[in-house]
Amino acid sequence: MKTRLLWLSLVLTLVARPATILAQVDVLHSFSALVLETNIQGSYPVAGLVLSGNTLYGTTPTGGLSEQGAVFKINTDGSGYAGLYSFMGGSDGATPVASLILVDDTLFGTTEGGGISNSGTIFAINTDGSGYTNLYSFSELDTNLDNSDGANPSASLVFAGNMVYGTTQAGGTYGAGTVFGLTTNGSFFTNLYSFTGGNDGGFPQAGLTLSNGVLYGTALNGGLDFRGTIFAINTNSTGFTNLYNFMGRNDGGFPAANLVLSDGWLYGTTAYGGSNFLGNVFGLSMDGSVFTNLYEFTGGDDGSGPASGLILMGDMLYGTAAYGGTSSNGTVYAVNTNGSAFTNLHIFSALNTNFDNGDGGTPEAGLASSGSELFGTARYGGLNDSGTVFGVSTNGATFSTLMSFNPSVNGFEFDANSDGASPQGGVVLSGDALFGTANQGGAWGNGTIFSMETNGSNFATLYSFSGQNDGGMPAAGLTLSGNTLYGAAEYGGLGFGAGYGVLYSIETNGSDFTVIYTFSLLDTNFENGDGANPVASLLFANNVLYGTTTAGGGSGNGTIFAVTTD
Repeated sequence: MKTRLLWLSLVLTLVARPATILAQVDVLHSFSALVLETNIQGSYPVAGLVLSGNTLYGTTPTGGLSEQGAVFKINTDGSGYAGLYSFMGGSDGATPVASLILVDDTLFGTTEGGGISNSGTIFAINTDGSGYTNLYSFSELDTNLDNSDGANPSASLVFAGNMVYGTTQAGGTYGAGTVFGLTTNGSFFTNLYSFTGGNDGGFPQAGLTLSNGVLYGTALNGGLDFRGTIFAINTNSTGFTNLYNFMGRNDGGFPAANLVLSDGWLYGTTAYGGSNFLGNVFGLSMDGSVFTNLYEFTGGDDGSGPASGLILMGDMLYGTAAYGGTSSNGTVYAVNTNGSAFTNLHIFSALNTNFDNGDGGTPEAGLASSGSELFGTARYGGLNDSGTVFGVSTNGATFSTLMSFNPSVNGFEFDANSDGASPQGGVVLSGDALFGTANQGGAWGNGTIFSMETNGSNFATLYSFSGQNDGGMPAAGLTLSGNTLYGAAEYGGLGFGAGYGVLYSIETNGSDFTVIYTFSLLDTNFENGDGANPVASLLFANNVLYGTTTAGGGSGNGTIFAVTTD
């Protein structure tokens, strides 16, 4: 993209550059280099942060004194950074890939590797960095990839009472993973269940859901026809229940989406299976006694491949199918929680020879709701095959193409238009107004900020990025506070076709666009003092914006930063 921006600088005429306000940014931490040295801080953070008071806690899967990962903390004002623990890759563990959980003043987590037998660990550490304890080391796998307790935990833990609960994706008596419990002091470990990979399921990879002392989860594989299972197990170790075995037939198979719990029922989708092997929506009573195939997709008018999560409103579940429909462009659907009805709320129409249509196509994202209206985006299609914003009533009576984005000039992906193209960040709803960004297009081909009413009227391009001092190619979603929108542009900020991104604000009426901060140049080692290329949404708290950059910083490995909104 940077090359395209540089190319644009040669062909675009000089335009007025928005004023940039100089600001003091607080780099909360610049992760250290891995090359030819070790570091206590860790590198390449991939797990989420845990916030307690004014302190953030996290893990990195690499870095540390032995390049095996680290646990760190940092205050929200950027002070007090500390590497709480550096994994050595031995009995203490290695490669923490899951987020931490916080119980009182103790952090609990898992490592995928390391431990006494290199099968992973469960650990605890005080928030001040003292008292690191390897609570449990999973045992060695034999030649059949079996053991007594499980191996390679990769999901976060769940806390209840004085126990933490989790799953392992491997190991156990039959080598197909386990569900386990461990007291928070590490004194008692129980293998609640070893999956056989047979009728009961196998290889659980998702976290558990806890309700009234019962843990619910899914196994991706196994079952009577090796298409996965839904299971439950009591937190008091009294038993394991195979609630349902997917057959990969009309009931679906390979459940991968999270379960929704409501009024004694578990609801979910499978993207594969059903009579046509195109996925289904199902319901299961929490005791496993009743399974209901609410709907199985045919790939015709109804759609296929439901992959996004469901939303529940009253007695109705709503979702999107990314494919299928009359023209294979996807659908929006609703199904009653009692299985009495399936309603195809909208079928996205066929594309013409110019790859255009009126409503959009391939709705990959989930839905947002407001009253009796559902709102979403379609990645392709519309009048110019640049995507749409749509609204549909919950009864399917009305569908509106709220916005059909214009194509780029001359068909070039990054060229100019009036309103933007290829929206990627979804929309933010405030009252009756929707706000969003387009990653491309606009007056100078570098993206836009737009607004519109929920009924499709009053579309307005609030701002067109020039790719210069104001930034370009906004990839992050917007953050709304009062009447002010905050966001990040991944590129630009340092003149024609140059720069590594900016942070900006703009009023919801389109006035007062302001560059809050411009990220600095990278040196020949791809390093700088503050970071580069922000692509994630910002977090707003007490007039401070918190965020991350994917590159730059003291060793080119990205930063966590804070900057005041002024």
